[in-house]
Amino acid sequence: MPRYRVGASGYNYAEWKGGFYPEKIAGVTAPYGYFRLRDEGYAREDLRRWADAIKAGAKACSDVFVYFKHEEKGKGPELARLMADALAAGTDD
Repeated sequence: MPRYRVGASGYNYAEWKGGFYPEKIAGVTAPYGYFRLRDEGYAREDLRRWADAIKAGAKACSDVFVYFKHEEKGKGPELARLMADALAAGTDD
């Protein structure tokens, strides 16, 4: 079974692990993946790293949903296009 790397807001804060959040996030609970990326300042390299993590974690998923939360500033569509390019890079589909 592949490992899933799905971030929750604040999960990367070391002081929150083991208190507010469990030490380890639970396993797969659905046949799809859902990623919501909330930073409007992602660089291309950031998106490539996220794409690699998403691809690695979503091998058992039938569908993967990736959303950006910055449509009101016009950044969401641009980031979505860059993410789609990053996810398509290196695929044989």
